Amino acid sequence: MNFIKMINDLFENIIALNSKNYLKSIKRARQEYKEGKIHTFRQIFGQKQ
Repeated sequence: MNFIKMINDLFENIIALNSKNYLKSIKRARQEYKEGKIHTFRQIFGQKQ
């Protein structure tokens, strides 16, 4: 990974983490994961073709 890509990724992460909706969605996803409310790739997208 080059330096410019790393800086761009860092800025994207900073912006994302300053979004209340983004943080709420992470919290909700972690809770759903703990409760076992998850689906496999195959359940969502079906058999690999």
